[in-house]
Amino acid sequence: MEEQQLCYLVHRLYSDEEFRLACFNDLKGVAASEHIEPLVLNVLEKLIPHLALGTSLGPPMWWWHP
Repeated sequence: MEEQQLCYLVHRLYSDEEFRLACFNDLKGVAASEHIEPLVLNVLEKLIPHLALGTSLGPPMWWWHP
């Protein structure tokens, strides 16, 4: 369940500017309104700073594999 939710949310972060800005400004608020699982929130907290800096995230799914 968490993997599917995370993939969906990362896709939204890439494709939905409004959602991305909301996450940058208030990730915990977005997490509450979107019913994001705690494990997924932990991963998003690691990704958001990279997205905010505009740095490349690398190849798809790099953040999921050890």
